[in-house]
Amino acid sequence: MKIEMQTAAFLWAIALGGMLGLVYDVFRIIRIAVNTHKTVVFVQDILFFVFCTMATFVFLMGMSDGKTRFFLLTGEFFGAVIYFFTVGRIIIKSSGAVIALIKSFFSVAFKYIFYPLWRLFYRIVLLFFAPFAFLRKILKKNAKKLKFSLKTRGVILYNHFTGFAHRNSKNQR
Repeated sequence: MKIEMQTAAFLWAIALGGMLGLVYDVFRIIRIAVNTHKTVVFVQDILFFVFCTMATFVFLMGMSDGKTRFFLLTGEFFGAVIYFFTVGRIIIKSSGAVIALIKSFFSVAFKYIFYPLWRLFYRIVLLFFAPFAFLRKILKKNAKKLKFSLKTRGVILYNHFTGFAHRNSKNQR
């Protein structure tokens, strides 16, 4: 491999490291926007590392015929570090404002579009089911009657005259 090809491969490795940093920032922005559980963060990290491994493998296959070259891995590392300390900081700082803007947009959209539509749908449903309101009252009364008939009584008739005192009173008469 000539020095010109090695230099070009090193620069491409730096670019790949920057692109992998950008992919990781996508995951970071998702974590900022949505409150994620630690298991979701773990799964995201695993997916990111699998993606990085595949990207590095394809890159090494294309640039150095599959041979692992230390300077290419170093180039990826430098590309990621350069990205995180330059463009990555700007993206993360601005992402908070963008996320707040998107959340406020959806809040306004819900307040002025979706909520009135929901109320309209609710009123239409109420108008449709209003003729059946009398059935609800009847069913409610019947349900109360069923509960009343299932109550246990204090004294049950067939148990009332059983026992020792009843037998003795027959013998004494």
